Amino acid sequence: MKKIFSILIAIILTFTFTASAAFVQPRNAGLLPTNPFYFLKEWGRGIKLVLSLKAVRKAEVSLGILNDKASEVMALSEISAVNQAAIEQAIENYQESAAEFKLLLKQLSPLDILLDKI
Repeated sequence: MKKIFSILIAIILTFTFTASAAFVQPRNAGLLPTNPFYFLKEWGRGIKLVLSLKAVRKAEVSLGILNDKASEVMALSEISAVNQAAIEQAIENYQESAAEFKLLLKQLSPLDILLDKI
């Protein structure tokens, strides 16, 4: 019974995050990593994560941050294609956020997901 329950929760979790990722629209990148005030944007992201108390909400915020960073990489590559160092830094920021998102997903329990749906 536990195996069936775990498989069912895994399927629901996979569908939920896959479906939400499919509907994520590219966003306006706003401040880019080349901007001297970019640290303020990073602070704001960190505050959002800290204020997200539920594990599922924290994962959703982290997914939004990951999407924002992907938009930043795209915008940076379109705007300043010659500044390879800035593009590499933006890609590194994206990879770090992706690793943090994976950790958050691993920490989610099926019970957290079900309780969030209720």
